[in-house]
Amino acid sequence: MINFVCTSNTCRSPMAEKILYNALLKEKKPYNKIAVVSTGIYSINNQKASSYSIETLQELNIDLSKHKSKILTQKIIDKCFVIFFMTEFHRKITNHYFNTKNKKMYLMRELMPNIFDIEISDPIGRKLIDYKLCCKKMMEAIPSIINFVKANYL
Repeated sequence: MINFVCTSNTCRSPMAEKILYNALLKEKKPYNKIAVVSTGIYSINNQKASSYSIETLQELNIDLSKHKSKILTQKIIDKCFVIFFMTEFHRKITNHYFNTKNKKMYLMRELMPNIFDIEISDPIGRKLIDYKLCCKKMMEAIPSIINFVKANYL
């Protein structure tokens, strides 16, 4: 299982989850069968994705309307092959509160070559254009994530 982590699991991580899931569907077995989830470090379970996140992905023909937020738990961490975070803060909090020994954990953009802006800031409370820019940064990371998965899964 691959997990994307942000703060509330209503903006960034749900978009990342659906973007990678749709990209992996185009790959051959076993990659197109990998479970992709998203969670939040300070989430409240069962909240909908933000309307701007839903709208942003609709433009890519990806449906986020049925998303329900989930809080990060040890059980989820234990099932993960790799965990991707939006910011270093999310990774530090996860390392502090959970047993992450021997877990592969990266910022979403960390695997990209020659990149300096590896964090994806929270667009919550901002305009639609900010969600689209957030999504663009995620899309840029997908090829490097798929290459990582192909090199490390199994």
